[in-house]
Amino acid sequence: MRPPTPIAATLALAGLLLAGCSSSSTGAQSVVPATSSTTPSTDRRGWIVYQSETGLHRVLPDGTGDQAAVGDLSATARHADFSRDGQRLAFVTDEPDGTRDIWVSRWDGSDIERIVDCQAPCRDADSPAWSPDGKRIAFARVDNVNGHNPGSKLQTVDVTTKDVVTVLSTSGANYVDGPRWSPDGKSLVVQITRFIDDGNDTEQTTGRAIAVVDLTASKPQLTNIRPFTTYASYPDWDHEADRIVFAQGGHDPLDPTQAPQNLFSVRPDGSGVAQLTHQGANDDGLWMPAFRFGNAEILATRVQRPSGNLTVVTVGPDGSVTDLGNAAALPGAHTRERPMPSGS
Repeated sequence: MRPPTPIAATLALAGLLLAGCSSSSTGAQSVVPATSSTTPSTDRRGWIVYQSETGLHRVLPDGTGDQAAVGDLSATARHADFSRDGQRLAFVTDEPDGTRDIWVSRWDGSDIERIVDCQAPCRDADSPAWSPDGKRIAFARVDNVNGHNPGSKLQTVDVTTKDVVTVLSTSGANYVDGPRWSPDGKSLVVQITRFIDDGNDTEQTTGRAIAVVDLTASKPQLTNIRPFTTYASYPDWDHEADRIVFAQGGHDPLDPTQAPQNLFSVRPDGSGVAQLTHQGANDDGLWMPAFRFGNAEILATRVQRPSGNLTVVTVGPDGSVTDLGNAAALPGAHTRERPMPSGS
């Protein structure tokens, strides 16, 4: 396995365990899949994309209609995000050369186009996030230089021109990942993971922080709103408010001997930290939160104890946890909801 963070994790075939930060290229495909049978112009349902042991899937909010999300690329696709108009999807794939590229498609997985081709020394272009206006995608880049990962870059790519801009860089064994936009598109919230060293196969972390980046500044910088000692992870910015949700608990969310992850919220200035869920020492953990659109619920990943199996759940405003759509537990993780397209 390798850094930068658990956000870069893939779902293992056995037990749906998140395999650290591995991006194995086994079975990777570079071909463009055939057009999906779902008609984008007429389907106005709020699909949810998630990662499963068979790749990137989508499912309806009631837990039905499960299907591959991006055709032939689904098996190696992950880390998807819908554009705010509900019409497009961004995701990454693990390539045969061991790199990770970023692609965009129509929401149904048709008309796929690679917009970031991660070529050496680039190792990973990962965790794409659509800007509110749909013009840019923020992502994290990590290079492999002589077996080391010398820091990381927070970048944006113009969806039309494919021009890439570096917002900021980190150094040493600190890696930025998982950018998410503020509602006005002027800031990003990110996770920073600190590893014991910058070796390409390093696994041991020494801290995780959450930071906000002001994109309007002449020189954008990381402003930590949760310190490394908290091991906070997976921030997501409310689509309509100055509120950020994140997970926090034991150092390793998949270790049943550590405290389970709970969900918290915080203001962008670091104030007003509030615990949203109250999973006890023997309860399942909650991880990878994502706000829903027009809904007070939060999508999350349940880490079952003691198996470590991952399932998709919703978390209510009162902290209650329910399997997606009240259906049987849906094995999967890293969910994103499709905003209802305009005109619906």
